[in-house]
Amino acid sequence: MQPMAFRRAILGSLVALTIVGCERSGEVTEPLAEWTEQSASLSVASSQDLAPYHSVAHAIALALDDDVVRRQLLQSMRSSKYSERKLVLQHFLKRAESSSLRTAVADGLGGTDNLLSQLAAELPGEVDFYAPSREQRRAWTGSDEVLVAAIGDSDSEQALAFATNGTSQIITGLDNPGIEIVFVIHPAEVKNEYPNRDLGGGDRIEDPPVPGALFKTCNDPETCGGGGGGGPPPPPPPPGTYETSIYPCFGDGIFSGDPEIFFITGDDYGAIKQTPTVSVIPFQLNYVRLKIFDSSASSSHRLVAVLWEDDSGFLDQDDEKGQAIIFGDGVYASIDAYGHNYDGCSNNSLPAVWAEYTVGTGG
Repeated sequence: MQPMAFRRAILGSLVALTIVGCERSGEVTEPLAEWTEQSASLSVASSQDLAPYHSVAHAIALALDDDVVRRQLLQSMRSSKYSERKLVLQHFLKRAESSSLRTAVADGLGGTDNLLSQLAAELPGEVDFYAPSREQRRAWTGSDEVLVAAIGDSDSEQALAFATNGTSQIITGLDNPGIEIVFVIHPAEVKNEYPNRDLGGGDRIEDPPVPGALFKTCNDPETCGGGGGGGPPPPPPPPGTYETSIYPCFGDGIFSGDPEIFFITGDDYGAIKQTPTVSVIPFQLNYVRLKIFDSSASSSHRLVAVLWEDDSGFLDQDDEKGQAIIFGDGVYASIDAYGHNYDGCSNNSLPAVWAEYTVGTGG
């Protein structure tokens, strides 16, 4: 069921690794024959028309053979204000810090410094460029043991990836022998922004977490006006019903990093509210300030809160992650009521839980 359908219905519902050499070529606007053959072998969920994505991924991978390019990319991602240190590729290519990447693409493929921008312009929309694995972001220091992959579907189980020597391979995950980090290009998703992030200097895309710190995210202007920082949030202001923390028991696909979530909540009187979308870290407690309803839940004013995973940047549909009946302050489980075969949270004994979240009310 999709969010729009839910709005109408809520009141009634209280790869094995395969390496194939690809020659460097000045003509990269069309996929090489090997890419087309490999793409055809991908699973149905992964095999949309990715030729423009593959051309961009191939060009970037060749450029990352240059140590200067790799180190500049590391610093650019480290400086990103977005969740998961993402870069929106088209925006990044307009900045001076992308000059070494653009020049290396031109040198490797033949053409001018705007060749990569031309390839990116052939994509159907903006794309995120980043390393989805948090562990790899915290470990990579700039070696050439990298792959650049492209997907168009968040549920992709395989991806075509390119190495710095121009070879291509089908991968089935982010952990690959001899590879320290996998960069992924995919349609841009909603991102948390951290304008006050303390960047500093460093030799990794992301530093290890501060011991004892808990992830906090907030991009709802109505409740907190912007994100960033660690530690518990302040008490929610009255009136309303607020989600104050969440432990998600799901990710966003093998190659898609952290999940983006939102709530659609309704009551018996026909009122419905949809929250903004925020990015959260899976299988970890997140402090998340989201006002899920404009008035307070109580035993006499029950709310139906439905949790969604947002896949709006992709061609696939948003995924419903269960619902809960809210009747006041407390911890609630997002219960799978629709027959999904799911094992549930590692910190919850219930067999079909998609998430645990804490709700506070005011007013």
